[in-house]
Amino acid sequence: MGQRGIAISRPAAYSRARALHEGPAVPDQRRAKVVLASLRGVEREIESTEPGSPEAEFLQSTAARLRNEYQRLVEQARERGRPEPHPLPEDLDGSVT
Repeated sequence: MGQRGIAISRPAAYSRARALHEGPAVPDQRRAKVVLASLRGVEREIESTEPGSPEAEFLQSTAARLRNEYQRLVEQARERGRPEPHPLPEDLDGSVT
């Protein structure tokens, strides 16, 4: 019986215990999705601001911080031997074309 007297099959109990022991298999990927979504939102906002304005500069620095955070998550996943988030899409890599 599992918690609160609920019957749990052996495979389900094993999977649950293993997940608790090992932690989430892809936390870096989940976090990366959040960072990537935030970066995309900031990039859209940048397009609607006056170039060189204080708001545009703030958004540019925020985008740079998010790019760095994304790269940190990729490196962190690599170091932990976990699945890596996808590489940063070219349209968000900060390159000037």
